[in-house]
Amino acid sequence: MALRFSALLAALLAISADSSGQTSLGIAYKYSKITQPGWINISPNSINNSNVIVGSYESPDSPHGFILSKGQVTTLDYPGADYTELTGINDNGDIVGFYVPPVTPFELHGFLLQSGNFTGIDFPGSTFTQPFAINSAGSIVGTYVGADSYGHGFIYQNGTFTTIDAPQLDPDEVPNTLLTGINNQGVIVGEVLEGSSFRAFALSGGSFHFLNAPQTTDNLATGINNRADIVGQGFNDCGYIAFDFPANGIWNLQHFGAPCIRGINDDRFIVGGQGGLSKGAFVAAPVLTLAVTSPQNRADITNPVHVVASASGQNPVSLMEVWVNHQKIYTLSGSAIDAYIDVPVGANERFVVKAIDSTGIIAKIVDTITVK
Repeated sequence: MALRFSALLAALLAISADSSGQTSLGIAYKYSKITQPGWINISPNSINNSNVIVGSYESPDSPHGFILSKGQVTTLDYPGADYTELTGINDNGDIVGFYVPPVTPFELHGFLLQSGNFTGIDFPGSTFTQPFAINSAGSIVGTYVGADSYGHGFIYQNGTFTTIDAPQLDPDEVPNTLLTGINNQGVIVGEVLEGSSFRAFALSGGSFHFLNAPQTTDNLATGINNRADIVGQGFNDCGYIAFDFPANGIWNLQHFGAPCIRGINDDRFIVGGQGGLSKGAFVAAPVLTLAVTSPQNRADITNPVHVVASASGQNPVSLMEVWVNHQKIYTLSGSAIDAYIDVPVGANERFVVKAIDSTGIIAKIVDTITVK
């Protein structure tokens, strides 16, 4: 039902990252399903720092927007619309979304809901405008179809639209940019169509930083928080978090496999769902967080290897473990490692640090190192 997700999710998420000089993070989550009697195709799209979630769902009559706050669900529709989707919420409770009016031919219009009042958001001359996110300053990002019939990104600030088109690998290709998230520092995320595939990016300080190498295909950036953690999705290997971008101008990734992630707040609660996921629509809370500062991913080092890691969570951390190429080589009771460990010599070895809490929950980080 979510127009852009059903249209865009079409291929394997393949992501290339260079994480030299950066702490690697891994988080274990506790998932809670979002369900309501009679609802299908539930799409939670955004979560703010009060853990208020907005999104959309289908029922037998038509698609609707919804707000989930403190366990209470409210349906919200744009007046007179045939279809409503809520796509973003900021910490002031301001909501953006889009709706389809009962007209022919098909049109799609954006809106802002602020203090109970709807305001239309339509790029001048366009009958297809989709706002996707709003920050606390009221800056809104989204996409529109222009008079040229091509898709363009936009930022809407103080009543003024600015078009933003991401650079493309083929400069002769027609524009097709979606802006899907913006944080309070003004870092924007989105994706650009390259042929039949999408490339995710962050736009920071006027510069575009692409998530994938040119040979990879179909990855989407769907949200960003004020830590500059970016969430996104693709197909098959669907969800990811890229932590703390652009602190060092590099991507520090955690893959989630099936769950498609659409929103993240500053406490790193995440929301997502749909797309045939085994978990369905969900909100997930971090319960165990692991940080590894040494060795760094893709390090080329010699023995002994200095391993520095720490973990914390809702329950006491019982054990820390180090694994190389699926063999456990080191165990320590407690929540931190700062040790020099002899590691089997080899190139591009699978180097894993695990944290295990008192209830058996595991957080892990999988890196690659070369030991000489």
